[in-house]
Amino acid sequence: MKKFFTLFLVVSVMLGSASVFAQQTYNPAAMLNQQIEHGADSHNYFAKAPSQLFRGLHNVAFGWSNILTDLFQPPIGLGTAMAPLTGPATAITRTLSGAIDLVTFWVPGFNGFSITDGEKN
Repeated sequence: MKKFFTLFLVVSVMLGSASVFAQQTYNPAAMLNQQIEHGADSHNYFAKAPSQLFRGLHNVAFGWSNILTDLFQPPIGLGTAMAPLTGPATAITRTLSGAIDLVTFWVPGFNGFSITDGEKN
Protein backbone atom coordinates (compact mmCIF):
# COMPACT_ATOMS: atom_id res chain seq x y z
CA MET A 1 0.00 0.00 0.00
CA LYS A 2 2.86 2.34 0.83
CA LYS A 3 4.46 1.74 -2.59
CA PHE A 4 1.14 2.41 -4.33
CA PHE A 5 0.70 5.68 -2.44
CA THR A 6 4.27 6.76 -3.29
CA LEU A 7 3.75 5.90 -6.97
CA PHE A 8 0.43 7.78 -6.99
CA LEU A 9 2.08 10.83 -5.41
CA VAL A 10 4.98 10.81 -7.91
CA VAL A 11 2.64 10.47 -10.91
CA SER A 12 0.38 13.24 -9.59
CA VAL A 13 3.30 15.63 -9.19
CA MET A 14 4.59 14.79 -12.67
CA LEU A 15 1.19 15.34 -14.28
CA GLY A 16 0.64 18.55 -12.34
CA SER A 17 3.98 19.96 -13.39
CA ALA A 18 3.35 18.92 -17.01
CA SER A 19 0.15 20.96 -17.06
CA VAL A 20 2.03 24.01 -15.76
CA PHE A 21 4.60 23.68 -18.53
CA ALA A 22 1.88 23.13 -21.13
CA GLN A 23 0.39 26.54 -20.32
CA GLN A 24 3.65 28.29 -21.22
CA THR A 25 3.79 28.41 -24.99
CA TYR A 26 6.81 29.12 -27.12
CA ASN A 27 5.79 31.28 -30.04
CA PRO A 28 8.75 32.57 -32.06
CA ALA A 29 6.53 34.65 -34.37
CA ALA A 30 5.01 36.52 -31.43
CA MET A 31 8.47 37.06 -29.92
CA LEU A 32 9.78 38.47 -33.21
CA ASN A 33 6.73 40.71 -33.51
CA GLN A 34 7.34 42.06 -30.00
CA GLN A 35 10.99 42.79 -30.82
CA ILE A 36 10.04 44.60 -34.03
CA GLU A 37 7.35 46.67 -32.28
CA HIS A 38 9.75 47.52 -29.46
CA GLY A 39 12.46 48.52 -31.95
CA ALA A 40 10.10 50.60 -34.08
CA ASP A 41 8.99 52.55 -30.99
CA SER A 42 12.58 53.08 -29.83
CA HIS A 43 14.26 56.48 -29.50
CA ASN A 44 17.49 54.93 -30.80
CA TYR A 45 17.60 55.66 -34.54
CA PHE A 46 19.65 52.56 -35.37
CA ALA A 47 17.03 50.35 -33.72
CA LYS A 48 14.03 52.34 -34.98
CA ALA A 49 14.80 52.61 -38.71
CA PRO A 50 15.26 48.90 -39.58
CA SER A 51 12.42 47.83 -37.30
CA GLN A 52 10.05 50.38 -38.78
CA LEU A 53 11.11 49.37 -42.31
CA PHE A 54 10.48 45.69 -41.55
CA ARG A 55 7.14 46.49 -39.88
CA GLY A 56 6.12 48.50 -42.94
CA LEU A 57 7.07 45.71 -45.33
CA HIS A 58 5.19 43.19 -43.23
CA ASN A 59 2.05 45.31 -42.97
CA VAL A 60 1.98 46.11 -46.70
CA ALA A 61 2.59 42.49 -47.68
CA PHE A 62 0.23 40.84 -45.19
CA GLY A 63 -2.35 43.49 -44.32
CA TRP A 64 -4.92 41.70 -46.47
CA SER A 65 -4.70 38.64 -44.21
CA ASN A 66 -6.84 40.39 -41.58
CA ILE A 67 -9.83 39.84 -43.85
CA LEU A 68 -9.45 36.12 -43.15
CA THR A 69 -8.10 36.12 -39.60
CA ASP A 70 -10.85 38.36 -38.24
CA LEU A 71 -13.28 35.49 -38.84
CA PHE A 72 -11.69 33.61 -35.95
CA GLN A 73 -11.35 36.36 -33.35
CA PRO A 74 -12.99 35.62 -30.00
CA PRO A 75 -15.79 35.45 -29.21
CA ILE A 76 -16.21 33.13 -32.19
CA GLY A 77 -19.87 33.87 -32.87
CA LEU A 78 -19.56 37.65 -32.61
CA GLY A 79 -16.16 37.71 -34.30
CA THR A 80 -17.54 35.78 -37.25
CA ALA A 81 -20.59 38.04 -37.49
CA MET A 82 -18.52 41.24 -37.39
CA ALA A 83 -15.69 39.97 -39.63
CA PRO A 84 -17.16 41.31 -42.90
CA LEU A 85 -16.84 44.82 -41.38
CA THR A 86 -13.78 44.57 -39.18
CA GLY A 87 -11.65 42.45 -41.54
CA PRO A 88 -11.49 44.87 -44.48
CA ALA A 89 -11.24 47.89 -42.15
CA THR A 90 -8.28 46.39 -40.30
CA ALA A 91 -6.68 45.26 -43.56
CA ILE A 92 -6.89 48.75 -45.06
CA THR A 93 -5.60 50.34 -41.84
CA ARG A 94 -2.63 47.93 -41.62
CA THR A 95 -1.75 48.39 -45.28
CA LEU A 96 -1.89 52.19 -45.05
CA SER A 97 0.16 52.25 -41.84
CA GLY A 98 2.69 49.96 -43.53
CA ALA A 99 2.92 52.33 -46.49
CA ILE A 100 3.51 55.25 -44.11
CA ASP A 101 6.22 53.21 -42.33
CA LEU A 102 7.91 52.43 -45.65
CA VAL A 103 7.97 56.08 -46.70
CA THR A 104 9.02 57.53 -43.34
CA PHE A 105 11.24 54.85 -41.74
CA TRP A 106 14.33 57.01 -42.30
CA VAL A 107 12.88 60.13 -40.57
CA PRO A 108 14.47 60.58 -37.11
CA GLY A 109 11.98 60.99 -34.27
CA PHE A 110 8.93 59.73 -36.22
CA ASN A 111 8.00 56.20 -35.19
CA GLY A 112 5.05 55.64 -37.51
CA PHE A 113 1.79 54.07 -36.44
CA SER A 114 1.65 50.71 -34.69
CA ILE A 115 -1.23 48.50 -35.80
CA THR A 116 -1.24 45.26 -33.79
CA ASP A 117 -3.36 42.17 -34.23
CA GLY A 118 -4.71 42.46 -30.73
CA GLU A 119 -2.40 39.88 -29.23
CA LYS A 120 -0.03 41.08 -26.56
CA ASN A 121 2.28 38.54 -25.00
